[in-house]
Amino acid sequence: MEIPSLSVAISQAGVNQQGSVSMMQKSLEQAGQQGQALDKLMESAEVQRTEHALQPHLGGSVDVKV
Repeated sequence: MEIPSLSVAISQAGVNQQGSVSMMQKSLEQAGQQGQALDKLMESAEVQRTEHALQPHLGGSVDVKV
């Protein structure tokens, strides 16, 4: 194989690797954000469950006037 074509192949492999690493970083960042959102959701569900346990009579009916 000639040196110029080998140089181009190595350069392209480096670019491909950089692109793969960049996509992996974005995926990890997104997974972290989704994990944080899930934590918030779980915390809010726990708060609602605790509030309902303390006052079970609230929220069981709705008064409607027409």
